[in-house]
Parts: sequence; structure tokens; C-alpha cells
Amino acid sequence: MEYPPAGTRVKAAIIDFLLMLLVFTLTAYVIDAIGGAPNWLRASIFVLMVYLYDPLAVGLRGGTLGHHLLGVEVRSHSNQEKRINLLIATLRVMVKYVLGGISVLVSYSRKDHRALHDLICDSVVIYKDPEKRIAD
Repeated sequence: MEYPPAGTRVKAAIIDFLLMLLVFTLTAYVIDAIGGAPNWLRASIFVLMVYLYDPLAVGLRGGTLGHHLLGVEVRSHSNQEKRINLLIATLRVMVKYVLGGISVLVSYSRKDHRALHDLICDSVVIYKDPEKRIAD
């Protein structure tokens, strides 16, 4: 099986970052338009977006918008027919955020391009349809 390289995953993360930035900016404008909100509420919205977007998207849909736009998805490594569940997706993103770039660097040295957070959570990123994959 051919696995997406780390560069594809980085591109997906950039797409997701830009999406979150856009949503957060629009949310801030809406809050300002309706009369403002305390800073703790703005911070809470930001934290919820950052910490819930990835695990909910991966656990419920198999991937984030960035994953889907690039034709990849997150699956269970031990059974690639199955998506990972919401609990594992949450653990996966927590490990990814704690380890940061170190996790991704591991993927460059592996044939299956699994990052450290994938190894810990028994997940793998695969092409949805290898025949229609986007050039890496």
C-alpha cells in the first residue's frame, strides 16, 4: 500500500489552520457586531475550536477539511476499513499538540509515513482513493 507523505499531511494542517483562522475571525466580527463579549468568552471559543475541530472531524468523518481536500483520511492501522473512534481521535490530537513537530519528523523516517501520534494511537493516514490521489 502507498501512504501519503508527510508533506501532504503538513498541507492538510495548513488548510485546517487557515480554516480555523477564518472561522475565528468571522466569529470575532459577529461578536463585535452584536455588542461585544468578554475576553474569557472569546478565549473559550478559540480553545474549543482548536481542541475540538480535529478530533470531531477525524472521529466522525474520518478527517478534517484539509484531509478531505487532499484526498486522505485517518483510519485504524490495525483495521484500515475502520475509522478511529472519537476517544482515540481526541487522544491522537492531544498527543499531536503535546509533541508538535517532533511527531511529524518521525513520519519522514517511516515507509508508512506514520507520525508518532499515529503510532501511539494505532492510526494511519491513507489515500481515500489511491487511483484519484492528488499529486504530492
